[in-house]
Amino acid sequence: MENRSEWLKKWFWKKFVRKGFSVELDAEYTFPFGKDSGKIDAAVIRTAIEKYCASSGDRLEFLAGTFRLNGKETYTARVSLGYSRLNQGYYIKCQQIAEESGTV
Repeated sequence: MENRSEWLKKWFWKKFVRKGFSVELDAEYTFPFGKDSGKIDAAVIRTAIEKYCASSGDRLEFLAGTFRLNGKETYTARVSLGYSRLNQGYYIKCQQIAEESGTV
C-alpha cells in the first residue's frame, strides 16, 4: 500500500495538472470590435474546434458536452475572454478531463 503523501501527489497531478490548449475564434467574434461578439453559441464553438483539429491533423469525436481527440484524451471546452495589449477577444479554452481510475 502506498503511503499517504505518494497518493496525494498522484491525485494532485492527475486532478489539477492537465493538458490544455486554446482555439482562437474568427475575427467577427472578437470583442469589442466584432459585430457578433455576443452571439457565440455551441455551433460556433464546434466549428472553431473542427477547424483547429483539421489544421493540426487530429481526429475529432464529439461526445455529450465534451470531445475526444485521436480516440484517447477527453476534453471540455469553454469560452473565455482574453485581455492583453495584443489580444482582446474571446477564445475557446480546451482542458483535458482527468480519467477516474481506482478508488480514493
